[in-house]
Amino acid sequence: MDASVNTSIEANAVRPPKRYGSRLFLSVFMILLMAGTMQIVLYTAPTFEPQHQKDQMIDPMGWKVPTKRPTIINATMTLQIETEPPEQNEALDLQLLVQDTIRRNPLIELLEEAKLIRPEDVKQHLDTLNNPNATTVVIDGLTLPTWPLLQSLYGKMEEPIVLGMERCQTYRDNVLPKQRYTAVAGMFNTGTNAMEHHLKHNLVQMRSTWQVPWGKHRMPFVRLSHKANGLEKEDQTKVMPVVMIRDPFHWMQSMCKMPYATHWKHTKKHCPNLIPNELDYQRFGRQEPTFRNGTAAIKVIFSEVQIFHWESLVDLYSDYYRQYLDADYPRLIVRFEDMLLQPRRVLAQVAECVGTTVAEQWKYQTESSKGHGSHTTFAAAITKTGDAQRRVAGMTEEDLAYATGHLDPEVMERFQYQIPKQLSDT
Repeated sequence: MDASVNTSIEANAVRPPKRYGSRLFLSVFMILLMAGTMQIVLYTAPTFEPQHQKDQMIDPMGWKVPTKRPTIINATMTLQIETEPPEQNEALDLQLLVQDTIRRNPLIELLEEAKLIRPEDVKQHLDTLNNPNATTVVIDGLTLPTWPLLQSLYGKMEEPIVLGMERCQTYRDNVLPKQRYTAVAGMFNTGTNAMEHHLKHNLVQMRSTWQVPWGKHRMPFVRLSHKANGLEKEDQTKVMPVVMIRDPFHWMQSMCKMPYATHWKHTKKHCPNLIPNELDYQRFGRQEPTFRNGTAAIKVIFSEVQIFHWESLVDLYSDYYRQYLDADYPRLIVRFEDMLLQPRRVLAQVAECVGTTVAEQWKYQTESSKGHGSHTTFAAAITKTGDAQRRVAGMTEEDLAYATGHLDPEVMERFQYQIPKQLSDT
């Protein structure tokens, strides 16, 4: 063997042993939970001092390995864990369930924020609110539609339907910030006063007028040829019109109750009466001129010189909104139902369109927004909006068939308004 190799082996043989650290711990904790008691089993390896003895060490090529395993010592200790009383756990679970129920029911969340109901009220109706087949729930005296029912009438409502956002950039490019202002438009009974409240109080640093300069109920084609009283100095081309539209069936029900400037022959028992029946003939006679075309013709008297005629209520509705749908200028068209049920999201889109933001301190108007005519509170409007039976109250199958054929199909589709196939469907 080479001398250098022998020298290396001999050097390894006489090398002093390395000492281990001060102590080697190998601890494994097993937690046993039994009746509120925790047991911790601690395994600890004792200190091991290697000895340079042949019977205890295997020393091939300098490796120092103990021939005997170290002794394992078992140590058991018991700790007492304090747990919450069962009744406190149940209270916490109930609170979390209430919060989750509110979060999953946007209508309940809205009413709580408006301070019309409290979490304590919700707690009493959890079963109904979490039942997908329930249609109504009575909370603190309010008969409310459930969110699934509202979705069956107006679509999923994951986001509000606001038509016209694609023209907002054009509006901002052509109208200076200091010249911009918002104003509401829409047919009678479509929530124009409520929207005017939001535009005035819930948009930051944005001027608004209580109606568009040409008159909020006027037909859109008079936009550049007519000025409403008190708005003569306003520039029609600088306004961002926010046009309100409403489910036509609920709209007709409201028109029967408060027609404003709209006039037609009808009775309380048959209204909306798109097609006259015996009740109408008994009251007004078969020779009634407004019935001559087989429909209950209407007229709207905007002024002495602006009187317009339509074959029926649905023809007025379709004509009015078709003109705004086809308009070539920037405008937003907002569903009444979205403004009512998710106002923050609606106003966020309006704010984005005109280049501003929504107020942090939101102002609700829970009482009637009208200073005239029919007075409906915020909660009552929600109840009516979710009443599927009320949509077709007073109508006949002939009325429904006429509505199906004369409501503008594009308007109905784009705003996700449903036409019942027959009266029994509701």
